[in-house]
Amino acid sequence: MKQLTPTLAWKYLRLMIYVAAIATAYLRRFIRYTFLHEHISFTLLSVGTDVLVAILVLEAGWWWLGTIYRRMWRRLEVTHQNANRFRALFRFSETLGKQTDETSFYRNTVEGLHNLFEFREVRIYRSLPDRQTWALQAFAGHDPLPAEWRLPIESEGILSVFAQDTLFYVPDVSTRDFSFSWLRQGSEILMALRSGGRVAALLVVVRPEKGAFSDEDLNILRVTANLAAATLQRIHSTQTQERRAQELLALQETMSDILAERELTPLLNAILERAITLLHASGGDLGLYNPENGATEIVVSRNLGKDSIGKMLSLGEGAMGWVARYRKPISIPDYTLWEHRSPQYLLPPHTSVLAVPLEASGKFIGSVGITKENSPLPFDENDLKLLTRFAQQAALALETTRLYQQAIRDGEKRKALYEASQHIAAALSTEKIYQAIHKAVKRLMPADTFILTLADYQQGIIKPVYVFDNGQRYQEKPILITSGLSGYVIALGKAVHIPDMEAFEKVNAGQVHHFGTPRRVRSILAVPLYEKGRVAGVLSAQSYRSHAYDKEDEQLLEMLANQAAITLENARLFARMREMAIRDALTGVFNRHYLFRRAAYELARAQRYQRPLGVIMLDVDHFKKINDTYGHGVGDQALRVIAETCRSALRKSDILGRYGGEEFVILLPETAIETTRHVANRLRAIIDAQTIATDAGQISITISIGITAYLPTDETLETIFRRADQALYMAKHRGRNRVCQMLRDEPEP
Repeated sequence: MKQLTPTLAWKYLRLMIYVAAIATAYLRRFIRYTFLHEHISFTLLSVGTDVLVAILVLEAGWWWLGTIYRRMWRRLEVTHQNANRFRALFRFSETLGKQTDETSFYRNTVEGLHNLFEFREVRIYRSLPDRQTWALQAFAGHDPLPAEWRLPIESEGILSVFAQDTLFYVPDVSTRDFSFSWLRQGSEILMALRSGGRVAALLVVVRPEKGAFSDEDLNILRVTANLAAATLQRIHSTQTQERRAQELLALQETMSDILAERELTPLLNAILERAITLLHASGGDLGLYNPENGATEIVVSRNLGKDSIGKMLSLGEGAMGWVARYRKPISIPDYTLWEHRSPQYLLPPHTSVLAVPLEASGKFIGSVGITKENSPLPFDENDLKLLTRFAQQAALALETTRLYQQAIRDGEKRKALYEASQHIAAALSTEKIYQAIHKAVKRLMPADTFILTLADYQQGIIKPVYVFDNGQRYQEKPILITSGLSGYVIALGKAVHIPDMEAFEKVNAGQVHHFGTPRRVRSILAVPLYEKGRVAGVLSAQSYRSHAYDKEDEQLLEMLANQAAITLENARLFARMREMAIRDALTGVFNRHYLFRRAAYELARAQRYQRPLGVIMLDVDHFKKINDTYGHGVGDQALRVIAETCRSALRKSDILGRYGGEEFVILLPETAIETTRHVANRLRAIIDAQTIATDAGQISITISIGITAYLPTDETLETIFRRADQALYMAKHRGRNRVCQMLRDEPEP
């Protein structure tokens, strides 16, 4: 049956009217037509009309409901499609999260997008290191590009477009003269993948139809591009860290080999060869600087065509001459285009050059330069930094070797210097270093008087840390940093040799500060101690005999000073790290770990020699209330004051440590229980009587103390500490601010 539509129903209604009119006319002609007949006719017509109108309304309702259903179904289909897209996007993001190397990232990205979103083509281009070319890295689709496909990076100003957005949509490829797609029709989207602040890769998706991408497609692809860019950034960061670790490991291995070399010529060859290998260079030169004429002489050369050994480069000539003039590293992307290139070098086009200075102890020794010919990957900033670090270590090795060989040539005296340097380097404490330096100087030259001073620039003073005169050690007070011979050497920044002090004092009366005995020295040799490019102190050998020193002695003393400066710095760093390891950061007293170590040592000593050992455990009363009332900052100040008070009231042999929280432990070697109680009461009284100035004003605090002593029956440290803790608990329980003792696990009466 044909479906009744509003148009068809109207036709039926008009037909019924026509039929009714014809029937009425017929009845009037052949039979007697009455009012009843007319009423019946119009009634039938009205009923038919109502039926048709009802059918029309019903059909209109079904049509309206069908329209709504179809719209809702389309919306559900769109929602379902979007859900599928987001599920696909989630699976794609999971795939990206598993990528660990750049090659698999490129491959899995294009395959994932192609499989999930059914694009005709998906491609990734990588920006080459020259930053001038896009290179195809991976593709998926129907029309693969050749693997060697290359495109200029600034094609149609792509990078300028990506300065505003990460996505660039081309609805119709045929309208452009240039396309990243192999097709010449359809539509494509270009997505920038940023890494390290620049566009590192370009992701391209293609569909064969024009305008085939909706706004929803663009939004999803923009999210996809951001995910891919984040993954690429992570991979690059990981690769950079791994590369740096490998470079540092290679640098360490390289320097181990170089530092093991003690002959100058093999060392020079090893430095250049290692630099070339470390940086994957094609060749290089190493030159030594001659301060008399300012020229750099090439002493080692590798793979630079004609042998360059013997070439003399003036200041500013070529890369190494430029380094000699400005004393800083330089990177040259293309040496043939560089305005300061030397005519003595005929290098091929696109030759990248690095040159760095060789400096040791503030002295410019020479420079090393390496080249990379015909490579698409020129040297970058990381290469320059790596070569600079290498050169710093190599320069130290070179300078040490040169000085060492000079010492060897001078005979047994140089041998003694080397042995002395080893003793200095082996010393860990500053006092032992001072003694080792003094001993070495006495072996190498006359040293009736030996003085070592250190500069304190913050306080503006010079500290005479080691003064030895006429067979005796002296303790001297600091002087102004501009005073005396040390101040003169610090200001001058180089060695001072005074062959005759009498003649010197006649000209420079009042400028010499005397240490030690009143007896006047006749000749002085003083050299600076350099640390990080600045004079850190002065090393001085002095004799009661005039003209006791020569140029050789000056060089020897400078060598010792170089070694001493390095060793002193290492000793300071070692001491600082050791203090950090054993000291409590807040109070400055021993921390719990070191306290237990010292306590175990003292207990073992007491057990072995049956000597007394007193133990004090103290705790701040109502410390939580102090923190709650005034704040933790005031509580910290209170702990620092208590620690300082105890430290100033105890002997140097006593051991003070932070047991935990607001609890402190004091060990009193060679101290019986009576004396221990006296010390504890004195500490309690001092703290009880004083007020503490804090950020919250003046506050008063009290302490509770528990004491005990080592007993012959004590086998472990825990036993003693447990008794002290029980005594402390009694002091707290009996009202605080008091001293209680515990012996043999029995409290005092």
